[in-house]
Order: sequence, then structure tokens, then C-alpha cells
Amino acid sequence: MRSWNLFGAFVAAACGLLLSLPGQLLAQQPSAPPSVEVKPVVVVSFAGIDRLFEDVEYLGKLAGMESLAENLKNSLAAQTGEPGVPGVDAKRPCGVVVQTNGFQFLVAGYVPVTDFDKTREWLKSREIELKQEGDLWSADLPNGQTVFVANKNNWAIIAADKQVFSQVGDNPPPSLTELSGTHDLSVLLYMANIPPMFKQLGLSMIQQGMEMALQQQAKETGQDVTQQREMIQRSFQQMQVMLDEIDTMTVGLTVNSPQAAISLVYTVVPRPGTEYARNLRQNQDVKTRLSGFVLPDATFMLRETARLGQRDIEQFKATVIPNYKKLFRESLDKEKTLTKKEKRLATDLIDALLDALGATVEKGTLDLAFSGQMSDKQLTLLSGMMLEDGAKVEKSLLNLLNQAAEKEPDVKEHFHVNAAEYKGFRFHVLDLPASKVTDAPEPIRQMMGEDFAFVLAFSDHAFAMAAAPKATDLLKKAIDQMDSETTVTKLADMYIALNPLMKFISVVAEKAETRDQVQQLLPLVSSKDRVTLTASVQGDKGTTQIDIEEGVVKLLVTMALTLQQKAPQGPLPLPLPSGTE
Repeated sequence: MRSWNLFGAFVAAACGLLLSLPGQLLAQQPSAPPSVEVKPVVVVSFAGIDRLFEDVEYLGKLAGMESLAENLKNSLAAQTGEPGVPGVDAKRPCGVVVQTNGFQFLVAGYVPVTDFDKTREWLKSREIELKQEGDLWSADLPNGQTVFVANKNNWAIIAADKQVFSQVGDNPPPSLTELSGTHDLSVLLYMANIPPMFKQLGLSMIQQGMEMALQQQAKETGQDVTQQREMIQRSFQQMQVMLDEIDTMTVGLTVNSPQAAISLVYTVVPRPGTEYARNLRQNQDVKTRLSGFVLPDATFMLRETARLGQRDIEQFKATVIPNYKKLFRESLDKEKTLTKKEKRLATDLIDALLDALGATVEKGTLDLAFSGQMSDKQLTLLSGMMLEDGAKVEKSLLNLLNQAAEKEPDVKEHFHVNAAEYKGFRFHVLDLPASKVTDAPEPIRQMMGEDFAFVLAFSDHAFAMAAAPKATDLLKKAIDQMDSETTVTKLADMYIALNPLMKFISVVAEKAETRDQVQQLLPLVSSKDRVTLTASVQGDKGTTQIDIEEGVVKLLVTMALTLQQKAPQGPLPLPLPSGTE
């Protein structure tokens, strides 16, 4: 198959890419004085050829293409004359490392070899000939650039400048190998090792890019971008402070991890003694009062619990609140369907809500939860949030709802202010019996039943909401669990389960074609159907992780193949899963 035959060419091109690392960058930098310590700045690590084949085999089986990995191996062997790449150690990682001596960047590629001569002969067959120059080898690439290769300690070290070899040592930084033990593909950035002059240069270039984008926007729209410029400037200053406090950042991608089919992990380690480090430490033992607002077997769920640092508090009050107030007012000004009174009431509500969020944040904590159960037979929503000055939000919201009730007699009939009080919460209930919601789709009405209600509840320090059959009882049960705190290991925890969500869509979608398509895809996500995002603190590092389970991967691959089959046939058609022909 032609697509597989290109793999050998890809490997050769990858070698060529490593050989063509940016010599121009090196040439323009000043030479370093002798005996200067060399430190890593960027490490890109790939776990190796064997791991690649393992990942392809795993993903191929999920996609219904059982022979995908074997086809890839056979195609590569046809290009190289043997399994794998001649002379290259398929079990060890390879990568690219950028290091610095404080004055210049030293860029080198590292390829693990078992027989350098075999690799050299194979490259020659791909029109990349290495010529020996003392302890080094050189190659003239098709683009006219000359690169150099050293064979040391079973590593082929590749660089665009001879000076690199005298400074980087005979082995890559240990992190190149360490990363491969955790991730299939990863990038590690040592922020603290970037020379200040280069860091400032990079930030200046980002700032200039932002300014150019603003100027272009002003030119195209004729709008005044002064406030946007001020907002971006504040955000840029905050980013600069944050970057100065980071020691390392790592992004890692893993296929077939213990947690999921595909895992993407982002890890930050702050510099000791910084505010960033203090914020992480204070979040190692956090507790929530809202565990009762996470429904069992929820279709989707979001919970966030954190202690906030003073800088975060000041940033929220100085930037987020005024910006969102302005954005909402501008949106309301453009709205033509609302009266002046309705716009004023809506503005009052948003102002009260943002001010309450500001008062909550000023207390130094954040605690919220939102979850829902959805399927072909169920619709339940539940949420709660610790909220200071909630009474002001309550008053503004009731004013807006009362205005709506004046225009809609049905709303006035079914909306009950102060319908109940429970443990300091004031309940406001909008009854939504299915027999009265005649404009809703029939499947939705069947899920609702005659005892469905939308309930809002406010206390002096919290807000809660439920939309469900017997919603008041559901909300009281969740509020009961607020009497005690629960220790959580994750600052943020969010997931969505596709199977019940797709069941919901399969009965409520307006078009029959959409309902049928979703029904056909449902078996793919019968299990392991979640996409999960978590944020946690472990020791001195903060970690954000996205996990995609097997059922979701099957669904995405099938949808991609379906779209590819419907598209005009190109020169390199993708192989179909077994059983689809």
C-alpha cells in the first residue's frame, strides 16, 4: 500500500531533519568563555521505534485494523532491508536537546545506535553520505547545509556546528531517557535555565505580536482597542511574573497508559520560595463541602476546590470582574429584543453575580460542583457553589424572574418565591410539569414527568440549583452533605461520559438522520466512554491530565474514517477497519 511505502522515506526525512538543526541560530550567537557550565533548556524525548510499533498495534486494534502495525513493520523492512532502521537501537529513546552555556544555545539530536557503520551505510543509500573528519563525520544536505555527527557511547549525536560537541558531552541529559519511561512523546522545558536576555527577547517578540494583532483589528473594524490593549498588557505582565517563577514545564503524551487509551499530561514545577510554590503547597490538603452535588454515575461532572493566593485574588478583582462587566454591557447594548427595563435588570444581575464572586474569591477559597445525569430516559441537573453576598444575587435574580412572570402568565402561575426554607437556604421553585411544557420535544417531556421542577436556593454563603423530578428533595439531600467537609486529592475534576450522552441525543435530536447515526455509533462507546480532565498537586509540582478512554478513541477513529470515505478519493486512501467492506 502506497501509504506504508512512504514510511521509509519518512524515517530518512526525520534523520535529515535532525541533521539540519538550526546552524544559523548558533552562528549568530557569541562564543562562550571556557569552563562555563552547560545546562539543558529543552528536551524532546521519543520513546523509540519499538514503542511506536506497540502504540500503532494498540490503536490499530481499537480502530478495527488488526494488521496495521504488521503492515507498518513490513513496509519499513522493505525500505531498509531488515526489521527496523539499520544500526538504530529500537528499544531506546531518541530526541533533540537544546542546551545553553549562558551565552548561546547548543542544539543536538540524539539517536541510539547499536552499529553506527550500518546506519551510515543506510543513510548513504538514502543519498545522505557521511564523510569522516577526525573524530566527527560531516554530511552535505540537499539544501546546501553541512551538518556534523559524532558516534559516542552508542549515541549518534547530530549538530549543525562543531563547537557543540566540545560542550555538550558524550551523552544526552538523563532526562531524555527518564521521560521515555513515563511518556511516549514528551517535551521538557527548563524555564529557569533560559538566559535572561533570551527570555526577555522572546517575551518582547510575543508582546510585539499581540500589538500588531490589535492594530490589525483596529484597522479592520474601526473599533477603539485601548481597553483591550490595557487588558492584554496586564495579562502579559502577569504571564511574565508567572514564567519567572517556573522551574520546569513538561508536556507528555502516552498511548495505552494505565489510566486510559490516550493520556496527555502537563506538569509544572515552580522555583522554590516563589509565590507560585507557596500556592501549590497550600493546596496539598483541600476540603470541599459540595461532595453531595456530584451525582452518582453522572453523565458529566465538574468539581473545583482550591485555596487562592493573594496574587490570584488581586488579578481576579482587578481584571476579570471589570472586563466581564464591560463585555456583558456591550452585548446587551446590541440586543434588540429586550426592553430598557429588562436590560437594566439583566445588568444588575450580572453585576451582583460578579461582585459576589469577587467577595468569594477575596476569602481565599473556591469551591463549586456541577453534575448531570442524562440518557434516553433521564434528565437531572445539580449544582452548588460557596458564594459570599448571595443575597444580592438572589434579589437581582428574583427581580428579573418577576419581570418575566409579568409577561408570561404561565411563569407567574408556576413560579413560587420562598417556597421553602431548609438549613439556611431559601428555595425558589419553578414547577415544570410535562403537561404544561407543550413546546418541548416529546422525549424531553417523558423524561420530565409531572413532578419536574427547577429550583434555586440561596443562603448567606452558598448557592444551589437543581432541575429534576422531585428537585426539591434532591437539593435537600445534597445540602445535608454540606454539614461536613470531604478531603479531595484533586483541585479540579471533570469528566463527560459519552454513552449516556449519546443515548440522550439519540432520542431528542430534531432530525431522524441524526438520531439514526448516533444509534449506529452507540456500540462503540458501550464501555470506557469517558474523557476526563484533572488537576492536582503532588509534592512540589502541579499536574493537569487529560485521559481519553478506549471507547472514545474507537468513536473518533470511526467518525474520521467515515468522513474520509465520503470525501473525494485522494492518492493515499486510508485502510478501512476489518469488516467494513
